Amino acid sequence: KHELWVAMIERQRGPLWLLLGALFSTLLLPLLYLTPAVSQPVRAINHICIEVAICWIAWRVADVLTTRARLLEWLEARPGLRGILPLIRQLIGIGLTAIAAAIALSEMGLSLTSVMASLGLGGLAVALAAKNTLEHFFGSVTLSIDQSIRVGDQVRNGDLDGIVEQIGMRSTRLRTPDPSGA
Repeated sequence: KHELWVAMIERQRGPLWLLLGALFSTLLLPLLYLTPAVSQPVRAINHICIEVAICWIAWRVADVLTTRARLLEWLEARPGLRGILPLIRQLIGIGLTAIAAAIALSEMGLSLTSVMASLGLGGLAVALAAKNTLEHFFGSVTLSIDQSIRVGDQVRNGDLDGIVEQIGMRSTRLRTPDPSGA
């Protein structure tokens, strides 16, 4: 447990410097006697920096936890869950990035409702354009969860025989015996 806390604290240097700098700047802002026209954008930038730092801290904590979770004995007994850890890590990163972006856009005065509606329509267009990629993605997630094949398994597909080296999003890499016999 001590090593986990040390690892988390070591990963927080960058986000903490950003957070402390933004907080310090917020405290100094009244002493600068800025006009309201200048003060308002500076406050908005400070708030954005604070919110980004908090999301960055949360991302670093999630990164450390998902990296350390791979080493758990409980997870070793469940290879299907172990295979899904990188996906969980990426989804947490995407979610935190989306939250930070939404907060930043809101702080800049944009209406989140219109931004979300635009992203929804844009997301639908991208999803339709990337249909095959999404199919491959969900297929790789299914392979990771079901563990129908695993890295190191001996497989045969038609006349191709080999050992699974890597399972990716679009392909599975097999090591086949050298046909020359060398």
